[in-house]
Amino acid sequence: MRYSLAVVWLATSLVAAPASAGSQRTFVSTSGSDTNPCSLVAPCRSFQVAVDAVAPGGEAIALDSGGYGGFAVDKSVAVSAAPGVHAGISVGAPASSAVGVRIFASGTDTVALRNLTITRTGLGGSFGVLVNSVGALHVENLHISGFSIFTTAGLWFESGGTLTIANSTMEDNFYGVRVSPPDFATATVVVRDTQLTRNNYGYSQDYGFDGGITHSTITRTNASANNLGFYMNRTGTDRMVLESCVASENALAGVVQGSGFLVLSGDSITGNGTGVQITGGTAQTRGNNTIVQNGKDVDGALIAVPGGGT
Repeated sequence: MRYSLAVVWLATSLVAAPASAGSQRTFVSTSGSDTNPCSLVAPCRSFQVAVDAVAPGGEAIALDSGGYGGFAVDKSVAVSAAPGVHAGISVGAPASSAVGVRIFASGTDTVALRNLTITRTGLGGSFGVLVNSVGALHVENLHISGFSIFTTAGLWFESGGTLTIANSTMEDNFYGVRVSPPDFATATVVVRDTQLTRNNYGYSQDYGFDGGITHSTITRTNASANNLGFYMNRTGTDRMVLESCVASENALAGVVQGSGFLVLSGDSITGNGTGVQITGGTAQTRGNNTIVQNGKDVDGALIAVPGGGT
């Protein structure tokens, strides 16, 4: 009966599935073996084997709670855990396990990561999720923690394309989320209902080693108890929109803009070293933000859009 919850869930999505369609879904379990065919009745043990075995555009699914190891992705695939299952990926010291999930897919591929927990447990772990290339990455209900050494990151997106993050937690990392697309590429980022806490940078779109363009829309997201909450310092055409977000108790600053365009709407920015720090670019406010009780509320020119104040 150990698969009862997963089987009930799968029954709603595998109705009348023909046998030949099995490769569209592969499965892992703590009782599985990597010599198995990764089927529902004979699951594999590790995510990497299940990802390698699934057809492009298919799904690799964890059936019960346990650790399933890191993996690399070079095609369209969804990797997830069944409801109620804790699917863990531990990132340790050996070079082979320094990255939890590495994605180097094509610009037409879509990758989804859902209901996974990625934790740095050794001295050599560098990234929870490292995205070298992809068309679109969808992240939902991910918990990534412990990548706190200088330049390491919970999720580092260094690709063009689209990054969507929902209902996730990035904590105790150097970068919670870092976006730095390559030259001549544009990254479109959507973040919602996410917790970015106790990082050095909660969310950052910056140069890194590259010089592309990032346009981000971040809603209902909490970047608090970091050194820097939301940070933007890239090209003059970068854009970051913060809508109904919280940036509180960040040691240095809640929101930092070094270039590009920043829009604040309905945000709560309190208790930071500096609430909003603007050293370049254009920063605008709709006049409905709460920016109070910071060491300095606004450092730089925050421009009200028509009909608004600060």
